[in-house]
Amino acid sequence: MNIMRRIFTLFIIVLLPVSLLAQSGSGTSGDPYHGTITSSVTWDPDSYTDGEIYVGTASVNDLTIGNGGHLTIWPGATIIFTQPGSDLIITGTGRITADAVPANKITFTKASGNDNRGHISFQSMGSAGASLFDNCIIEYGDVKNLSGASGYGGGIHTDFSDLTVSYCIFRYNTAEWGGGIFVNKGESPTIENCLFLENESDNGGGGIYCWDNTASTIENCIFDSNVAGYGTTSTNYTGAGIALQTNTSIQSDQVINCTFVNNDSNHDGDAIQFYGGGTKVVINSILWGSSNQVKGGTSTRLINCAIQGYTIGTNTINLNASNSASDGPNFNATDGSDWSIKFISPCRDSGTGSGAPASDYDGNGRVYTTDIGAYEVQYSRWTGASGTSWTASGNWEDGITPALGTGDIIIPKVATSYPSVSGTVTVASGDNLILEPGAQMTATGLSNNGNIRFESDDSDIFSFLLGSTGYAGAGTLTIELFLKGGTSPDNMWHYIAAPHDFIDKSVITGIEPYNLLRYDDSKVVTSTFEGWQWHDGYDGTQSWSTFEFTRGYNFYHSTDVTIEYSAQALSRTLGQVNLDNYSDDVDPNSLYGLNLLGNSLSCSIDWDAVSFSNSDSVRNAIYMTKENSIASYVNGVGTNGGTRYIPPLQGFFVRTLNDGEYIDFSSANTHSTQARFKGTTVIPLVRLEAANENGNTDETVIRFNYNATGDFDSQYDASKILSQSLVYPQIYSYTGNEKYSINGISFPEPQTEINLGFKATSDGNYSIMATEIQGIENYDLYLTDIYENNYSVNLKEIPEYTFSSEQGVFDDRFILTVGGMATGINVPSQDNDFSVYTFAGQLNIRNLSDEWNISRVNINIYDITGRLIDHYTNSMPDTGETIHLPFNKPGGIYLIEVTDGAKKVVRKVAHR
Repeated sequence: MNIMRRIFTLFIIVLLPVSLLAQSGSGTSGDPYHGTITSSVTWDPDSYTDGEIYVGTASVNDLTIGNGGHLTIWPGATIIFTQPGSDLIITGTGRITADAVPANKITFTKASGNDNRGHISFQSMGSAGASLFDNCIIEYGDVKNLSGASGYGGGIHTDFSDLTVSYCIFRYNTAEWGGGIFVNKGESPTIENCLFLENESDNGGGGIYCWDNTASTIENCIFDSNVAGYGTTSTNYTGAGIALQTNTSIQSDQVINCTFVNNDSNHDGDAIQFYGGGTKVVINSILWGSSNQVKGGTSTRLINCAIQGYTIGTNTINLNASNSASDGPNFNATDGSDWSIKFISPCRDSGTGSGAPASDYDGNGRVYTTDIGAYEVQYSRWTGASGTSWTASGNWEDGITPALGTGDIIIPKVATSYPSVSGTVTVASGDNLILEPGAQMTATGLSNNGNIRFESDDSDIFSFLLGSTGYAGAGTLTIELFLKGGTSPDNMWHYIAAPHDFIDKSVITGIEPYNLLRYDDSKVVTSTFEGWQWHDGYDGTQSWSTFEFTRGYNFYHSTDVTIEYSAQALSRTLGQVNLDNYSDDVDPNSLYGLNLLGNSLSCSIDWDAVSFSNSDSVRNAIYMTKENSIASYVNGVGTNGGTRYIPPLQGFFVRTLNDGEYIDFSSANTHSTQARFKGTTVIPLVRLEAANENGNTDETVIRFNYNATGDFDSQYDASKILSQSLVYPQIYSYTGNEKYSINGISFPEPQTEINLGFKATSDGNYSIMATEIQGIENYDLYLTDIYENNYSVNLKEIPEYTFSSEQGVFDDRFILTVGGMATGINVPSQDNDFSVYTFAGQLNIRNLSDEWNISRVNINIYDITGRLIDHYTNSMPDTGETIHLPFNKPGGIYLIEVTDGAKKVVRKVAHR
């Protein structure tokens, strides 16, 4: 024992003086560098054969950068350590700058005849300046089986904070602790955009080991196939990717936007080990390759991460073991060649931007919401900030146009402009185009060889307007339709349509196997309800197997559901759609002629833009379901939310009085947007709403037009289709056998009584409210309840009337009386507020008074008998300026009334 100690002491005495020698050698294979660098030295690979620079001799294994030393290495150099134990040591105030570029890296490696070399070690550091390893390859370092600090960090051991390691590859390094990098106690180097591949630690930290009280920033790094813990039986030693020890903390963020794949520990924690206390966290990182990724994790230590088989954490995604599953990570490759994620990965847009690096592993910027993992998918997301141009970078997040990005495209709902493409948009194989709910897009053509998805939710639906070039391609086209559900008695029936012929009904019947119907006018004999045909032939009705283009259907589901149609193509227009009437007579009150049509387009239809084969036969009203009520619309007026716009995949009823008629939809395609105008024509009407105690409501409208009659007028009237709902009350007007949801009548002369029908779904309290009164300001409006001793209420003064009712349908209880000019037309005032005259088909109102400047005014036009002809709202211009309104009236005397609520002026005008 004494002899061995004496030999070891002698070895130390001999070694120390040699290691303190100044740098010696020429860096060639026959004369490697060794000793100590104490001044600024530059290694230019052009000065060496093949750029190879050799370090270490048999007698002096190491090269040291000591006090005053600064070694700068230029791109392309290969540093070859000649001895199995050769180290590059930085100490005192020594510095190293190894700064390369991606295409010309600096490599630190072993001699070809060796299995390994030593490592790079920062030790006994003084007040040194910054050191840097950028775009370097550090490989085959080995300090395994060495004791103490000698066994730390197979690639780099750093007992120093002012060190940055970026865009480097650490591979095939081994150590007792920290196979790739070992960060010593209390230090905080920056480690970013690095790949740790097949490094090994006998104990903890196959890729990186952060010892106690460290505060490193580790971001945008990939840890692939590293190993830890196989040299010990202690379960405390693990973390094949990273081991974070006691009181490691976050001065910035500890580990963020990293990807851990296929790492393996002999104990729990294949990817990460958290040991002891401290605020160490892992953020926006993927941990995949086994179901045993983490040891010592808590909900506060894993934030916005995606982890296979491990759900602890905050906003954590549980990844499938199958890469290509919908909930798998969906890497572009799993052979180690490309750990970037695909557009379809659940990790896309699922991270947090808080503390995330501004760019990803490849230096690409963030797109919209930060992704999880080391890579950011460079897809194109529309903003519309610069208009409608498809190619303008200002219209896309971070300027990533479809030509610059991956080819994946998202059009979200935005408050600005939507894309309009004068040409064909091409979706390449493997690429995706998504229209989110509420988003719009217009294109002359669409070529789909990838995946297109049009989305719908409980508040919005997509709108894609296809132009003359049309649709082509064999890619996948998925179209969503969200439907609100409900259970009895609030069964939510919906009129729907399919985007293409021959789509199998199992798309819907697989969700709810029974509740799908279509309407067949030929089956009606004594009741319109006989027209409803169950898809499976239930109750003797007519069954069918596939959907038809332009046909509507009726569907109910017990809960909210999103239907997904797999369409073969998109259609540019509905064209001419034929209508059926199976009656031999043309009695407008017959049961026949109802056609349930469907908007099978991916955009809306403007009902006001369609044309009819015979406008006297085809009624101008449409009817749609809205939850459990029936919405209607005709010629500018709707009930229960009905409008001129029929959204995509919406079914709607139309009625014809003759067989063989058709509707031409060729010019009706539109997005569901309505322009705002400074002045708008007001349609004179009364809107009545019936409500029960639960707040369920239904509407009917009485509108006034001199061209309307007391009979059904196809241009102004809409029938009432009674709902079978057990929840919603219903209100309607009627004449004879015709029930109206919208009833167009002429102006009262001097008054008109309108019969109102009412349906109560159960015994209880109800109300009727005048929710809208416009264009009839000079008429009285009374609601009379015959069942309550003809009690009348002036709806202009008290707009709501409450009452009790038994369950049932009552056509004889209420009368609405309109008429008796509430404020007669007085003698025109003689002040000089306005000059009023007509010329060239226009009514001109010139403001002559400052008192009316920019007032919001109502303009009523009466004939000489006091009947209201037209009503407008407008903003009064400044003094001396003129309002111009259309005035195509017969010659005669007219009265023009202008009022802003507080002031009123009436002028007489002679029109020729």
